[in-house]
Amino acid sequence: MKGLAVHVNGAALEIDASPENFPLRKYNLVQAMIAIDNLYHIVLPSIKIFCEDVRFWLDFSSIPYIPNVELTGNSGYDHRVDFVILKSNI
Repeated sequence: MKGLAVHVNGAALEIDASPENFPLRKYNLVQAMIAIDNLYHIVLPSIKIFCEDVRFWLDFSSIPYIPNVELTGNSGYDHRVDFVILKSNI
């Protein structure tokens, strides 16, 4: 990320730091993460429209689902999913 001394390595953000400049580099890394998160919010309206389209199609097709579910993975981290499709005998 230009100007923050943050490097993109594959899917990871990395910094080079010494004990002397670690606080500033850590701050720059957090700022880069915030900038990337802000990009997510820019595209959020189009994601919301897509989710509404999916919800409409599921309702129209009489497919049972649960919206906005938070699941805990094996890692212990929580993951939010937009829809969980339920088993149906239709």
